[in-house]
Amino acid sequence: MSGHEDVIYGIAYLPGEKRLVTCSGDKTVRIWNVENGEQEGTSMEHDGWVQGLAVTRDGKKILSGGMGSKLRVWDVETQMPITELGGHETSIPCIAMSPDDQLVASG
Repeated sequence: MSGHEDVIYGIAYLPGEKRLVTCSGDKTVRIWNVENGEQEGTSMEHDGWVQGLAVTRDGKKILSGGMGSKLRVWDVETQMPITELGGHETSIPCIAMSPDDQLVASG
């Protein structure tokens, strides 16, 4: 795979599929086809480095955060933002979902 222009900080598989998600210091989150190494769709952009990454169990949403102090939720199929969550005073290097996808912990 090539495409990110800076360090990759996180990587996660999309459940049940041959795709994975990466986040990077180039301010993007990207979806990749594991079989051919090609990027799928468009890059999901942040205002700063993206260091934290999580995927819901159903594989329909990506959560990402980093230097911008906002947690973003993305639709996997459209690669469009669903919502943005504030409340952090600094960067978001870690994100975890509860087993039922009802709660998110970040910091």
